[in-house]
Amino acid sequence: MAFSIGRGTKVSVGRKVGAATTFTFTQLNGVTSIELPEVAADEVEVTHFNSPANYREYISGLVDAGEVTFEINYDHESATDTVLTEIYESKESIQLKFEIINGETQIWNAGFLKAYNLVVSDGEVIQKNPTFRINSLAE
Repeated sequence: MAFSIGRGTKVSVGRKVGAATTFTFTQLNGVTSIELPEVAADEVEVTHFNSPANYREYISGLVDAGEVTFEINYDHESATDTVLTEIYESKESIQLKFEIINGETQIWNAGFLKAYNLVVSDGEVIQKNPTFRINSLAE
């Protein structure tokens, strides 16, 4: 079994510039951890009068792509903070690209930047942590 550490993983945000129809990606610097989306299907109950053995019955419903959160070492003068602040204030839809060190790349369509929180702890580096609401996996 081969294990890997996350060192070398890259996070980028994709934005449409002007009238562009494609996304231009900018790598975010200072990212220390990522919590990738937990994709889950809704449960739709379809129990009826003749359901077998008095058990409820379910089918899979719509899929919720969830949220993605990552931690960033905060530098208020960085290009990373500037681009995330612009995205938060503009409420624009973007794409997020995660290039995991094991060779996997995931691109997600983000609905919006839901939160961009400052975290201050005694004896720790200050962080500013974005949470994006995800719409779907990009095709």
